[in-house]
Amino acid sequence: MHGVPVLPVRVEEVLGERRRQDDEHRARFVRPDGLERGVVALLERRRGRRPAHHVQEVPVVGAAQRGRVPRQEARHDPRVVRRAQDAPVKVFDRHASLAGNQIINYRVTPDEKWLVLVGISSNTTNPAGFKVKGAMQLYSKERGVSQPIEGHAASFAELRLEGASDDTKLFAFAVRTATGAKLHIVEIDHQANLPVYAKKAVDVFFPPEATNDFPVAMQVSKRFGIAYLVTKYGFIHLYDLETGTCIYMNRISGETMFTTCEHRATSGVIGINRKGQVLSVTVDEDVMIPYVLSTLNNAELAIRLASRGNLPGADDLYTQQFQQLFQAGDYGGAAKVAASSPRGILRTSQTIDLFKNVPAQQGQLSPILQYFGILLERGKLNKFESLELARPVLVQGRKQLLEKWLKEDKVRLTLPSPGARARSLRLTP
Repeated sequence: MHGVPVLPVRVEEVLGERRRQDDEHRARFVRPDGLERGVVALLERRRGRRPAHHVQEVPVVGAAQRGRVPRQEARHDPRVVRRAQDAPVKVFDRHASLAGNQIINYRVTPDEKWLVLVGISSNTTNPAGFKVKGAMQLYSKERGVSQPIEGHAASFAELRLEGASDDTKLFAFAVRTATGAKLHIVEIDHQANLPVYAKKAVDVFFPPEATNDFPVAMQVSKRFGIAYLVTKYGFIHLYDLETGTCIYMNRISGETMFTTCEHRATSGVIGINRKGQVLSVTVDEDVMIPYVLSTLNNAELAIRLASRGNLPGADDLYTQQFQQLFQAGDYGGAAKVAASSPRGILRTSQTIDLFKNVPAQQGQLSPILQYFGILLERGKLNKFESLELARPVLVQGRKQLLEKWLKEDKVRLTLPSPGARARSLRLTP
């Protein structure tokens, strides 16, 4: 409709909607109504169905664990998906800075090396401070060391940086004080073979009518590389993890937000407000890139989001960038653009022919081999690339190299169909 702004996110009320999930995800995390187990547990507590033991439970922290936080320590409860007689395992003692706090979140990295416990309490000691204090305990399991941090919401994340061969591990947290609010993003467990992530500290905006509002939850979409920051008063902020840019901010609920969790089916977030409404928020894939280009006027961010999330809307930008680099003789740069193009729009037989037709310079790697090298670093080859790479390798008798790529799942070979020539070979993406 003319005059109606096009927004980059979709907000839906999903209570009772049955979403199609894959079997593994449904068995581990999802009830038949599509709600994450951690959210359901909290919703049931909200309705008066409380656990018999005097511990504070927080949402699911892993495929087979629930966080349980007695007064002095944090535990993992493996009984969520394992036999009931397994006892909770103590992980660390609660830091003194969390004494008297209401625990609102407990997060763990997939490898269980880093954990963070989040609590809030009324500020009764500093009249000039913010009304609600946020306290976090960041714990390194390998080092056995805790770090107290002022903050209201936190999450761990993994992000593939430009030119990196593996993901960078990040820790993001948000805090509001009397002087303002900040989102901090820092790297943890840096690997020497990966680029260094420059830490971010960006302002979090709160409108004048939300003077007492503060962050209560943060969920991260690995696919999009976006942090969803949710506040108590029902505002949501979307931040790009790589640059710290605020992409979008709006109110999604007029009621207090009770809890949230990751919604894996949509790479978004699902939450419950005080009235029991279940809300789903996710990126609108058809709108996000045009929104970033027109409203934020940020072509660089649009290119990165399109590549990371495989989103439409930046195809012309990629094509122009590729052509400019190729015509300037920067074949390595052009190869990187083609390799990262969303939905593989530049990974075609025509692109392969372009690189093949460029003569190799003496003492330098040929452009076509540069291109294939970059593609292999990034992942699996498509059918055009697999065929073009396999032909010269087999002609040169370097069968072991092809076997290596097969083991690494870079290319896949299938047997010829009946009736095909006995020595024929077919590769599929």
